Amino acid sequence: MRFHVFSLSAEFWKEQFNEEVPVLNIPYDYQRPQEQSFSGSMVVAAVDYGYLMGAVLVGGIFEGVIGLFYKYWGKHISPLTSGCVVIAIGFSIIGSACSSIASSNKYVSGSFENIVIAMITMLAAIALFLKGKGIFKQLYLLIALCIGYIISIPLGMVDFKAIGDTVSQLGVISLPHILQFKPKFELKYIIAFMIIYLTSAAETVGDISALTSSTLDRYPSEKEIKGGLVCDGFISAIAGGL
Repeated sequence: MRFHVFSLSAEFWKEQFNEEVPVLNIPYDYQRPQEQSFSGSMVVAAVDYGYLMGAVLVGGIFEGVIGLFYKYWGKHISPLTSGCVVIAIGFSIIGSACSSIASSNKYVSGSFENIVIAMITMLAAIALFLKGKGIFKQLYLLIALCIGYIISIPLGMVDFKAIGDTVSQLGVISLPHILQFKPKFELKYIIAFMIIYLTSAAETVGDISALTSSTLDRYPSEKEIKGGLVCDGFISAIAGGL
């Protein structure tokens, strides 16, 4: 039975290819590079950032407004819900974090130097969080990043030339261009961003709760969560115009 099926299949393909096989005009004068690379041609697609700016503007205002009425809907957002949102966002960026840990502009990806700097920075953050007092505990992430940055300097991992080029082009202080992309409004983009900002509101509640409990050893008040939501939303709206 199996041989019979194979015979029918063979006959079918013989019939399909009974004509002369066409010549493939593939260029053969391309020289293979000495080192394997994944770099190729770049396709540039035009993107109208105006619709993005308009959606961010409306979405930010939307989050700010619902933040004003937090006392009416906040009771429906349990700590479990906001915590799950924060955890889901954290897991979604694990890949990016691992890539950042293993890479630098000085050493190859995954090198010993890169891993050591990452581990020192992480251990400094954990130590400051557990043992730090006052401002050292509140700013433990920033202080840990500064420690890792300082240690990176003698290892040649800080590109001062690139920093100098940026300063020469933009100056020490550079102000943003107001309405560089003129906001445009289209309903489908606005609805999509309003849904995103609803998720952002739940994340903000979780972030405020986590930071308050870890640094002040208490749960945030309704007024504090409301203020955080309002600031997060309206500042995002302002960012839509920059």
